[in-house]
This record gives sequence, structure tokens and C-alpha cells, in this order.
Amino acid sequence: MSIGGVLLRLSSGFRHYQGSPNPKYQDVTRELWRKAGLTIRIVAGELDPFFYTNPNTLQILEAAIKRGVIIEVIHGPAVSEKSKEALAALGISLYGRSSRPAVHFSVVDGKHARVEEPHVGGEQEGRHQYIKYDTAFLGASLEAHFAELKAEAKEERHEP
Repeated sequence: MSIGGVLLRLSSGFRHYQGSPNPKYQDVTRELWRKAGLTIRIVAGELDPFFYTNPNTLQILEAAIKRGVIIEVIHGPAVSEKSKEALAALGISLYGRSSRPAVHFSVVDGKHARVEEPHVGGEQEGRHQYIKYDTAFLGASLEAHFAELKAEAKEERHEP
């Protein structure tokens, strides 16, 4: 089943939040990342600098790294260099794709997930976020989708 089919099938159990730069969306995502014990896997489009260079965001990711959490980020081609530099400075693995990922999500420890409703490239205002916690099926499906995207992406090297 495609990742879109998985999300459609599970959508009735999702909590719905209005999108970035809505503070509720940011808080939900950061709270999800605070739970990480093993991994944080992020698939994003542009790596919005409003969120990814925010000191609160960077502090949470840095704390996760200090706990031994492995963080990997896949992004599309039109990406914020400022965000890439901030994430790379923390030692986060970045993977660039030649095309924009259709579904943007975060998966923590293979079971906690935050998934964006698919939206048209560049469409920022009014987008919605779907959040689902403690869903092993969704987490496993998103982990597998992350692995597929990573296999198609190019790892980026950033010098400190």
C-alpha cells in the first residue's frame, strides 16, 4: 500500500492542526521530538528557516543528540541554506533529493509520527498538520517510506 493510502486509511484518528507558522504546530512537533530515545527521521520540503533555525527547535534537537538519538533529515531541492547550516552544525545527517518529497513527516523511534497533509509546492499559508502518536503501524510505514526516500537521496557533507 502506498504511503498516501496508509495516511488516507488512518486519517479518521488524526488530530488536525492549522499549519506553520502556527505556534501549536511548532509545539506539537517539538514535543514529539522531545520523546525521542533512538531516532528522529524528518522528511521536509524547504526546511522552513522560521522553524528549523528557531533556537527552541535547535535546542531540542541538540538535547536529543546528546541523549544519543540519531537524527536524519531528507529535503527537497529548493531548501533554505540557513536551515541546512544550522542542522549540519549540530551533526545532523542531511540528504538532498532532486525532487520535493510529496509527503512531509517526522517519525520518532519508529512509532510516534507527525504527518503533514499533502500540499502544493510553495503553498505555505493555511496548510494543515496531522499528528498521530503511538501508532506502530503508521510509524513502521513511515520508517519504510523514509528508507525508500533516503535510498534515492544524496548525502550532503558539511564542514563545521
